[in-house]
Amino acid sequence: MKNPLKPILIFFTLLAVISFLANNAISQEKIIDAQTRGINLKEQPEWKTLGIVGFVNMPGADGDGKPSDDKDNVINCLGVIDDNGKISTQIKNDLKTKKYNCLKISLGYKFKGYASDKSLIPVYKIADQKDIPVVFDFGDSSQKDESFKFGPPLHLDEVAVANRNVDFVISRCGNPWIQDAAQVAYKNKNVFLECSAFLTGDIDKMDVKEITATMVDPLKWVYYYIENPQRIMYGSDYPNVKGDNLKTYLQYYKGAIPPAARQRVFYENAVCLYKLYNNFIKDNNIIDTCKEWRRQSKVKSQIGRAN
Repeated sequence: MKNPLKPILIFFTLLAVISFLANNAISQEKIIDAQTRGINLKEQPEWKTLGIVGFVNMPGADGDGKPSDDKDNVINCLGVIDDNGKISTQIKNDLKTKKYNCLKISLGYKFKGYASDKSLIPVYKIADQKDIPVVFDFGDSSQKDESFKFGPPLHLDEVAVANRNVDFVISRCGNPWIQDAAQVAYKNKNVFLECSAFLTGDIDKMDVKEITATMVDPLKWVYYYIENPQRIMYGSDYPNVKGDNLKTYLQYYKGAIPPAARQRVFYENAVCLYKLYNNFIKDNNIIDTCKEWRRQSKVKSQIGRAN
């Protein structure tokens, strides 16, 4: 007599195997989180089980926040706007400390201006001389004093055209103006997207439909619109995304990126753009990988888009 419970047992066994493989896939893939603040992996050892091996530490919108002292897992971005909303006069001296791998500009907060503001020209020259990226904080904010008119990232286009030797990063994918951000990155080979902050707060308490509509679907759209996986970087926007939610956040994020492109989006793009091989990424093959990455990142997709 056949056992009526056998199909059910087989189903749950397969489910357990799939779950095990999925969890192991998460832990085996190396991840660089390109958008965090106040991070220290030594204080969050459980994140290593998710495959997270490094972070890019960003100052706050107003330039606040000290550089991380976790040299084994974190590189820092230098905020160039001082407390008076002016361009810092200490940028070159700060870079001499070798604590920073990029420059960060937040528009519409203390600095009321566009990316094309003439006062920022010296910043772009320094970035060119030092061969480091300039990260722009565009997009939405909960701060009441922010000027929304500086938020849409389309005005980065003329800056990218005028400074072809400088790499620019649109942080948080310019959310909610993600289509503008994607168009600027698609057009300009020296513009990259760090895609985070589609969701913040306690993700584990959110409905699947909400997560799909506000995070997974927009990420998919950006990925397929740009047609070049080397122009997108993973970011969490921790602590705006709670540390306890990172596993759930990663699972949904990976659902938006094709498996073949994940190594680039989650690891190689940040390693190569921020030159993490000069810091804590010790990999004999990574420099050659990044040389090829640099060549390929400057090439548009051959697929093209209908006009």
